[in-house]
Amino acid sequence: MITAAEYRAWAEESLEWALIATKDSSRGAFIQWAELWLELASRAERLTALIEDRSKEPTPTARKHRRSSVRPRFDQLAFDFAKI
Repeated sequence: MITAAEYRAWAEESLEWALIATKDSSRGAFIQWAELWLELASRAERLTALIEDRSKEPTPTARKHRRSSVRPRFDQLAFDFAKI
C-alpha cells in the first residue's frame, strides 16, 4: 500500500513542477495533481488509522456452534432395532 508520506512527496513534486511550468494550463494541471495527491494522502491516513483501530479490538476466542439446518433422512439414520 502506498503511504501518506509518498502521496505528500508526489504532491510536493507536482507543486515544484507547477512553479517551473511556462504555460498556465500546465501550471493548473500540476496544481490539480498536487491537490489529488494530498487528498489521497488524507485517505491513506484515515485508512491506516482505521486498520490500526481494528487491530486493537479483542478477537473472539471461540465461535458459537450453529446447528446445521440440514437433517438426515430417516433411511440414513444408523439405528440398530435389535438392541431394543
